[in-house]
Amino acid sequence: MKNKALIFLTTFILITCLCERSFANLVINGDFESSDVRTNTWRWFTADNVDGWEGSNVEVWDSFRGIDAYSGTQFAELNAHANRGQAFTIFQSLQTEIDNLYDLTFAYRARRNNSEAFSVSLSTDSTLLFSNTLTDHTTSNWSIFRHQFVATSELTRISFTSIFPRKGTVGNFLDDIQVVEHPTLTTQSALVSGPTTAGLFALSFVLITAFFYRRKRQA
Repeated sequence: MKNKALIFLTTFILITCLCERSFANLVINGDFESSDVRTNTWRWFTADNVDGWEGSNVEVWDSFRGIDAYSGTQFAELNAHANRGQAFTIFQSLQTEIDNLYDLTFAYRARRNNSEAFSVSLSTDSTLLFSNTLTDHTTSNWSIFRHQFVATSELTRISFTSIFPRKGTVGNFLDDIQVVEHPTLTTQSALVSGPTTAGLFALSFVLITAFFYRRKRQA
């Protein structure tokens, strides 16, 4: 029984390590938790005071008006404080690998009415990779947006821009913004890195050697 248990443990470790990979979110502060706001309140910040983001002002809510965040305790309102009448835009540039496939996801919600709209886009310095206008969100719940894209540059910019309302300071909630490398062997990155592979096989060698040594002594 002990021998069988050891074989099972070795096999389990091998399968787990080979199949599992941590795909980190490339978006910094995608759930807007870094700028702490007191519970049941809101506060606006200039974008350079919100970790990871650039562009227009950002309004961060924490359970204000009974609206819970989709992820964590805080979320952002894209239309945030007066900014001289132009559309509100927040963006950040992500470190991507050319030809790799990525998954973009985020949660969105209307604040005042269902006619609110905003756009999300992906671009490089010279090329617009993707742009979409979202008009389907409601005030009653969070919706989830999903999109896949192939990176064409080492830097990919993700942007969110208010459309309606464009000049007002009410509307368009965002939360849990993620860009993650897609877990597929078609990407350039291997599922298991070199150091991880070396450690995996070293551990396997120790376990298997111990198994056969034990069997030899019992023979």
